[in-house]
Amino acid sequence: MKNVDVLVIGAGAAGMLCAAEAGKRGRSVLVVDHAPAPGEKIRISGGGRCNFTNIHASPKQFISQNPHFCISPLARYTQRDFIAKVERRGIAYHEKTLGQLFCDGSARQIIDMLVEEMTEAGVVLRLGTSVSDVAKTDEGYVVDLDGGAVLCRSLVVACGGKSIPKMGDDRVRLRYRGKVWGRGGRDAAGARAADLRSNDAGKARAAGRRGY
Repeated sequence: MKNVDVLVIGAGAAGMLCAAEAGKRGRSVLVVDHAPAPGEKIRISGGGRCNFTNIHASPKQFISQNPHFCISPLARYTQRDFIAKVERRGIAYHEKTLGQLFCDGSARQIIDMLVEEMTEAGVVLRLGTSVSDVAKTDEGYVVDLDGGAVLCRSLVVACGGKSIPKMGDDRVRLRYRGKVWGRGGRDAAGARAADLRSNDAGKARAAGRRGY
């Protein structure tokens, strides 16, 4: 059985950024994704130019059942940090409506940047790989993948939401959330959810935050 420090399910923006940072800290990291290529949602975002961040991003732009949920991560890693990463790679960008930042060229530049950072950090990427089961153990997690099981000390589930089901397999997160976070637990995506369908005030706030 293969043994790694960190296993990341999902080679999207969140998964790849997390994997690269873990690798930089000396962890052995494996990233798996069911798709044939990494960063599929990045590729189509912003009309193919990737609106990669917003200069006005702050906790007040996030709607959550727990309004304090995003304060700590946004304080520890800001939009300025990501902009600096983009600039270090020499990726040209421009500002559009409401502070949105887009690549001058292609969204592929952001994907390549994240893949290169993973490679430089020693991260292993396995595409076309599905998850069939997750089990919590005393040593971490055993994750059954195509080609065999993997034991990891830390498990990151970053397999996307429901916005584009064909590209982000949200079913994996929902299927194994109880095994990963325990009974009654919730992951980041579950914690952020707010039911706006019957919440007029929420709809009004959301309408005022278009472009974020």
